[in-house]
Amino acid sequence: MLACVVELVGGWPALARTVLDDTGPDDEEPATAAVRAFVRDVVLPGITDTPLLDAAMVVALPVDLTERTARVVLDLARRHGLDPVPDPLLLLEAAGVVARLPAVGGTPQRWVMPAVLRDELRAHLAEHDRAFVVEAHRTLAQDWTLLELVSLEFGTYLAVIGGATVDDCYARVPDQVAATSW
Repeated sequence: MLACVVELVGGWPALARTVLDDTGPDDEEPATAAVRAFVRDVVLPGITDTPLLDAAMVVALPVDLTERTARVVLDLARRHGLDPVPDPLLLLEAAGVVARLPAVGGTPQRWVMPAVLRDELRAHLAEHDRAFVVEAHRTLAQDWTLLELVSLEFGTYLAVIGGATVDDCYARVPDQVAATSW
């Protein structure tokens, strides 16, 4: 239960408290309705800087959030008419939206966001621009290792909203990659 709560809310005490207050002693999994409402009704409206909110929604899309994947989706967002702040990761870290993970070995710096916040930001973005969401996933999926992660997290969602565009993107996965990754 503790691991589920930590994954769901990251290090945000207000989110953790909301989940714990809503979860009964006999519940096998943490209750999420109240925390999702709190994020939707309090946290997101609290980001009053529109370019920073745009940046938060956009960087919620990559499964593997690095400076490279953030740059990919931010550039794409600007082409779609969104106006996210440039290089927002440090600003989002200061606002408590993302947390920096320590770099291990030669891997690039990675950032994480509480699952409940990431899900609400993705849903908010999808309500406003589904075409952008599909194009962003297609762009990120050009890297086959990212494609596997995207498929695991978003496969069903993309299949439902993406239609032929998503089908075309996944059709280009080499058979060898598909056979060893899924």
